[in-house]
Amino acid sequence: MQTVLVTGASGFIGQSVCRKLLERGYAVRALVRPTSYWPFDDHAYLQRVVGDMEDVHSLRKAVNGVDWICHLAAAKADERQSIAVNVCGAEHLCRVAEDACVQFIVNVSTQSTKLPRMGLYASTKKQADDIFRASALPVTTLYSSLVYGGKGSGAFAAVYRFSALPIIPVFGGSATYYPLHRDDLAEMIIRCAECEHTRGKSYDVGGTEMITLDMLVNRIRSCAKRGGLILHVPVWVGLL
Repeated sequence: MQTVLVTGASGFIGQSVCRKLLERGYAVRALVRPTSYWPFDDHAYLQRVVGDMEDVHSLRKAVNGVDWICHLAAAKADERQSIAVNVCGAEHLCRVAEDACVQFIVNVSTQSTKLPRMGLYASTKKQADDIFRASALPVTTLYSSLVYGGKGSGAFAAVYRFSALPIIPVFGGSATYYPLHRDDLAEMIIRCAECEHTRGKSYDVGGTEMITLDMLVNRIRSCAKRGGLILHVPVWVGLL
């Protein structure tokens, strides 16, 4: 039985990844921060490990004895924390994983790292991707599109919340996405881990349907029976 370390295990995507790994017969070591909510039921092969991407010592303990790593942990807003978690955290994880002779890493990134104008989250994730690419370990990087599925955090949840406002601010309404369910992303992560040909490569991952942000907001409003006026805001304002 292989043991997998999942960083960001209690997060929106991490919950699906951990559950699917357990269903597939893996032992899961779930890395969570001390203040994180624990969303899982007891399981013989699920281990809760308290740590932080900023704490090298906790990461060293977490990676000891694992076969491979699924890296999901990320900070999305605060500047200091974004750099510390996304960039410095990637450096820490690569170093301790190399020392522990971990077989490989599946790194989940975002397609926003390919935008011509990036916000803080995208730019720090891009720096992290470069760090993983330069690692001595084989790393598979998945550039995910918009992820949805149940309640949670992330871009989709933000769009859902904004759609309830009487005036809905939309930044870049013509931007296109290929939304995918978090369970499908979890399945892609495991398939990449089980296929040696993916090691050292990167892939864009998304669903089968292309949709613009305007279309997505309107579809959410229709399904949730919400009104509201869409106000298009220039992307550069959103970046500020």
